[in-house]
Amino acid sequence: MPKLAKRIAIALAVVAVLFSVASMAADHMISESTFQRQEIPERSLVAHYADVQEYYDRVPVTFMSGDTRLQGYIYGPENNDQGLVVFAHGIWSWHQDYMTMICWLVDHGWKVFAYDATGCGESEGDSTKSFAQSAYDLDAALTYVESDPDLAAMPKVLLGHSWGGFAVAAELGFDHDVQAVVTMSGFQSPLVIMYDSADSLMGPLGFTQRPFLWIENKMRLGKDSNINAVDAINGCDVPVLVVHGTADEVVSYDSAGIIAARDRITNPHVEYLVFDQENRNGHNTYFYETEAKEYFDQLGERAAEIDETYQGDRRELELDRLLEESDIVYSNTMNPELMEPIDAFYREALGL
Repeated sequence: MPKLAKRIAIALAVVAVLFSVASMAADHMISESTFQRQEIPERSLVAHYADVQEYYDRVPVTFMSGDTRLQGYIYGPENNDQGLVVFAHGIWSWHQDYMTMICWLVDHGWKVFAYDATGCGESEGDSTKSFAQSAYDLDAALTYVESDPDLAAMPKVLLGHSWGGFAVAAELGFDHDVQAVVTMSGFQSPLVIMYDSADSLMGPLGFTQRPFLWIENKMRLGKDSNINAVDAINGCDVPVLVVHGTADEVVSYDSAGIIAARDRITNPHVEYLVFDQENRNGHNTYFYETEAKEYFDQLGERAAEIDETYQGDRRELELDRLLEESDIVYSNTMNPELMEPIDAFYREALGL
């Protein structure tokens, strides 16, 4: 009997070791895939600068984030001097995926500084590195702004989505002078979004990955592994507007999102904007005006049909024709129920 117990104990130990090794390897592989470089898409149903350049000027700037050179642009005419919106985009994208949002802000008197984060779009970098890299890049962007006399003289507000939504809130824990922050679909911390993603992928078994995800996060971030947007919000009195959709499948409204921690947020200047209308309450579906969103969805369905029906050169030809015949800018028309409250929030914070 003792020999049997010993054999069982050894077998269980072997299984535990194999499970641990396999889990760490799998989690690392998933992380590497998550943080792979994001190239500029060959074609897109999302409006980019080429679609609006006739009407909007911009000034290119470059700056360093660590050892990586980032590409950014200053949007807006010289007389847009009421404030500078520093914009941080989401992961798996680049700043031009938010072009109509940037244009809306310019049309309403704001100057906008938007850039491609590490490993994205026009910026250097073999990967996006980590869930915290967006905060490091924003830190570098604000340092650049502070070094430019004209930009430094302007009131500065922050706007970010998802990965960038985390960044603009976490930035409140850095040493920069900002007057207001709007975080859209932002997550609380790198570790929380990793845990939540595991739960979404594995269901009740997601908790088994937490020790290994903790190690992966620690290996990537070191001393910054506990960086937390909620702590940063609570550590200041800067006005913050938290925006989220109730059916967000990327950054969960009830668990990973900053908004899920609203009972723990003590900053008295935090406000919330929640989108709960069906089909307008996802990760970014609340961005767009109702009819424009319907048109965008129709274009997406047509693109999917082309992708399934044709191959090779014919497929490329049909996709190009779809883009040429479609009003891409209209399909990306911003939702006034999102943009007007953001504009009003900034104006109140700046006393405009």
